[in-house]
Amino acid sequence: MKIWFGALLIALVLSAACGQSPSTSTFEATPELDRIASLTPTAIVGKLESAIEYVDFPYNTTDQFKFFVDQQFDELNEKAGLSVAVYKNGRLWQYAKGKADSSTNMETNTPTLIRSASKTFLASLILKQIDSGLYSLSDTLGKVLSGNVDYQSFDKNAINPNVTVEELLTMTSGIQDVHDLRSQEYTKVQTDPNWKPSDTIRLVTGKFTSPGIYAYSNTNSHLLGMVAEHVSGQKLNDLYESQLFTPLGVKAILLPQDDAPSNIARPYGDRSNYGGTGFGDLAESASWVENWYESTGRTSWAAAGIVTTPANLAKWAYELFSLDGVALSSDARGSLFNSFDGSMIRIGGWPQQYGYHATKRTMLLTNSDLNVYGHPGGGGGFITVFYYSPKLDASIALLANSHADARGRDDLQGRLSHQTLDEIGQQLFEVISSEGASQEPNKKQNYSPTQQPTGVHDSDIQAPLDNLSLPFTMGHEPNGIMPMGETINHSPPKGHPGIDFQWPSKEAQIIVGLDGTVGDIVTEISKFNGDTIHLLTIITGKYGVIYEVVDFLDFNPSLKIGDKVSHGTILGYPQKVESGDGRMIHWSFGKANPTGGMPNPEGVIQNYYMIWDCPLPYLKESELLRLEHIWKDADYDHKDKYPNLCNGFYELQD
Repeated sequence: MKIWFGALLIALVLSAACGQSPSTSTFEATPELDRIASLTPTAIVGKLESAIEYVDFPYNTTDQFKFFVDQQFDELNEKAGLSVAVYKNGRLWQYAKGKADSSTNMETNTPTLIRSASKTFLASLILKQIDSGLYSLSDTLGKVLSGNVDYQSFDKNAINPNVTVEELLTMTSGIQDVHDLRSQEYTKVQTDPNWKPSDTIRLVTGKFTSPGIYAYSNTNSHLLGMVAEHVSGQKLNDLYESQLFTPLGVKAILLPQDDAPSNIARPYGDRSNYGGTGFGDLAESASWVENWYESTGRTSWAAAGIVTTPANLAKWAYELFSLDGVALSSDARGSLFNSFDGSMIRIGGWPQQYGYHATKRTMLLTNSDLNVYGHPGGGGGFITVFYYSPKLDASIALLANSHADARGRDDLQGRLSHQTLDEIGQQLFEVISSEGASQEPNKKQNYSPTQQPTGVHDSDIQAPLDNLSLPFTMGHEPNGIMPMGETINHSPPKGHPGIDFQWPSKEAQIIVGLDGTVGDIVTEISKFNGDTIHLLTIITGKYGVIYEVVDFLDFNPSLKIGDKVSHGTILGYPQKVESGDGRMIHWSFGKANPTGGMPNPEGVIQNYYMIWDCPLPYLKESELLRLEHIWKDADYDHKDKYPNLCNGFYELQD
């Protein structure tokens, strides 16, 4: 029972992890397949440090990089370690914080399991094999694995032989993931020293559905890994080394076909789900397993089994996605970029498009949209975020050895999550964007903004917003204010994500502070008096302002999403506070990210997701002076601790 329970814990950990094609195929079954099927891990000697020499970024740039990483990481109370790399024009910045294990600091060269970010390496290998004429995107699974003994043993009610390579790459095959993680069969796979990739695939028992609908399943990746091995006669780790790692100067290994490096980061998270207590090393909960990394690797393999460092991953992002990268031919890269043509799906906490085992999303920087490419990874004690931006010709990689099993924004407070890394990444891109003109590109990576791959359409830079007005008229100034960033009534580290204006009675009319378009309308019921509260998001360019009002329909009976509204339009009145006759409005401002109609973590479908920002720099000068005067006299019991209108995480920097 001990062995079974230990493997069950690993199974639970892993369950969280998430061009023209040749017209004919010229592959055949290789006689070496049976020989390579049995697994003998390749021993890894030394650290995964790249031998490439890089140029440093300017000091003023690296100071800003470090500031934003420190700002986000230091305020978290549930974390282990974090390692970061930024790559652009032959320049590399690396930085690490926290712990790799209980007694060792995280370092920039600490190998870390990147989970599903591994899928981008698999996509590149498959596209290279297609480019070489071994098979095509339209070939079926049954065709490319014809003659493979292990494939012939699969249940064809579960593994559809008629799905295409392209459907496997885009997660639209309809083939299910492994669901029964408590079965003895699953336990046997994770503890079997004679494991083969087909053993993991054989765990799939659910019947396949019709292809064509996106449904994330690691089985797609494992099948593609089998395809790569079958047509080449080589193990997947050897293919990666010869086709990708060595030619590109990237240092990485693949579990379980390679041994984990001795200095690999340990997985951290909530151990209560894995037989332990509290936040800590998840592998310790399965201490009777001889090799945790090898065991978890048996069910992650092609889908989520690569171990590397941020510097290597950032370099990989450039080589894969940049027009000057050499991971793919121009035709293969064109095929990859053209694959991002589906609807938005939610992955890594954000609405994104899913292509050939890679993702595309839009980041909203202060002055521009930024299309970025990558693939998130996470679960079982690790989180990975990495992106490449064609506009900036820059890549970033952030690797953390802890994972929060939270399901809502409130649960994420103070815990390192995908959102934490994504916000750091966005801030790093902001720095690169603002200072890009001062950094000389090297010859190899000289990049023209007009030289974009098909499907890359970054928006033109817009003028800064600086004409925001307060949400109430002259003569109706509030007598109380709760400032942004306070953490007495709102959870740290970020605290209050807006500014609350308070009045002694229902007197002030709430008005639109900036011309815009209605982006969202959400209703709630007041728990204090049963009033209907309307939360309206007004979008102006890349920004959004949220107003929370009552009596909205009395003033705007026909206003709907998509309608234009003008500055000064009356939206309603402030809502009731908990006791007495007092009224208040929560007023919040930030960058508005389109969701593609995906539900937020609370299950509410909205058109925009906000990244909160201090509104002061965006106010008209006269309105800023007006607000500062109001704040000076406003009631608030904790001005000694929160003296500014925007504090802590949202405090303005000189």
